[in-house]
Amino acid sequence: MEEEDFLHLKAVWQNVESTNKSQAHIHLRLGAWFNKASQDLDNYPDFNRYLSAVQRRDAPSSRIGMFWAAYEQQCQVAKSLHATSKVKKAYGMNEELVNMSLVNFIQAVCACHPGLDINCNPARVHLTFDFRRVKDEKQAKAIDSRVHSLSCETDGLLESTATGRMYAILEAKARPRKKHEPKVSWQETAQMVTAALNERGTPKHLHPGRVILFSQDGDELYVSEATIRAGYIKHMKDERKAPTRVDEFVKVQQFGPYWIQLREDMQYFAKLVLAVALRASQEEATSVSEHRLRPREAC
Repeated sequence: MEEEDFLHLKAVWQNVESTNKSQAHIHLRLGAWFNKASQDLDNYPDFNRYLSAVQRRDAPSSRIGMFWAAYEQQCQVAKSLHATSKVKKAYGMNEELVNMSLVNFIQAVCACHPGLDINCNPARVHLTFDFRRVKDEKQAKAIDSRVHSLSCETDGLLESTATGRMYAILEAKARPRKKHEPKVSWQETAQMVTAALNERGTPKHLHPGRVILFSQDGDELYVSEATIRAGYIKHMKDERKAPTRVDEFVKVQQFGPYWIQLREDMQYFAKLVLAVALRASQEEATSVSEHRLRPREAC
């Protein structure tokens, strides 16, 4: 992604002060789901033992139950970023380690709510969107190199175990975010826009009005939300003129960083993750119920 590509996406990143990161659940409209997530996690023994291990900087141990793998990988990430040892390893700081620490942590958090049908999957889902002209040129078998499509891969996703539908996407980087800016923000914008533009009715299509992205950059965690209006989608599909007002652009809010070595940050970030999963589960149940009712209504 280059700056010109980003500008074509017509997205506005709203400035959110890092001091407001503990108010993310309000801005993300998680309400009762956040309260339920807080209740579930505060009463879950493995999670509380995990938080104690983070606070004391304990060595990884199976004593923390289902959070053991995630905590061990988080410790490896922190150690690799702030290494002082002269011991040479077969590998250096790498994106795969960061990605797996994020996936395993989210998976463990989701497991804290019994019966939750949302799963965290490390699958690299290929997201694409062809602009109208690209589709026409493909059909005519006369692709012009000057026309474009959106194409990207996720580093993982939250998905429904019942239908396989996506509800959030994941992105990982080996180093802290400031090492990659502004291109990492451009890239994440393209991912969220492409996810929103995927054809409705397919497992790759997210909520029509928003896209949630969880990201980890080294030892920093973030949650981002892209708010997308119907008029913007029509414009990107070449069905209407370009947005002329800022409120018609894609709006992106990002909250963080939440540090993997700080107890308070990990406690709050986990509650955000579970709240998003609980909302997704309710939306999935509603969608399935409405789908079952349609044939009867038609009769």
